Amino acid sequence: MLTRVARDYLDTEPVFALGSAMALSQGWGYEVTSADVVEAYDRAMDAATRLNKIDDMSDQVRQLVESNESASMQFVRQALQGRVGTHSLSVNEVHASKS
Repeated sequence: MLTRVARDYLDTEPVFALGSAMALSQGWGYEVTSADVVEAYDRAMDAATRLNKIDDMSDQVRQLVESNESASMQFVRQALQGRVGTHSLSVNEVHASKS
């Protein structure tokens, strides 16, 4: 549900979309799967790109995943393993190709 909200409001309300995606990325939700976490992360990065806050969001997600040892954060960390940082690299490559 939160990923759908993030996707549906991405163009019209990117701040709201980002908040919705981050809520799910933090393990909020009912019966959240690793696919839900990855999709929420992708929607958060899409919204951050539209808001020109990709570096801030990448840092925030990295800190969130690294700083908390709760079971839900371990689940999120495992779901996002190898994903954090990858998105910012692909966004930077797009920006570099436009220059």
